[in-house]
Amino acid sequence: MTQRKKDGPEVEVSQQAVKTESEQPQVQLIYVGPNLPGGRLMQYTVFRGGVPEYLTDLFEKQPAIRQLIVPVRDLAAAQAKTGTPGTLEHALYQQVKDGGR
Repeated sequence: MTQRKKDGPEVEVSQQAVKTESEQPQVQLIYVGPNLPGGRLMQYTVFRGGVPEYLTDLFEKQPAIRQLIVPVRDLAAAQAKTGTPGTLEHALYQQVKDGGR
């Protein structure tokens, strides 16, 4: 693609070099907490492009749920921590498992 700058020479612009915001890689998130009753949120649910709005009321009732949604690249570490007593992730997992008590 050739573009002409105002009062300047023609400049070659590669289509591959021009990326829009929508083409940027999106961070995938995964929920590492326990399954929630009624199938509202299942363990290892993956979210692309952010967390959906329909989960907002869950976060208000149990803020720990939001903290158990991590980037997929951190899955192994988060899993290890949810199974290790004494870690924040373990406490959050247990809190969600017990219904927020």
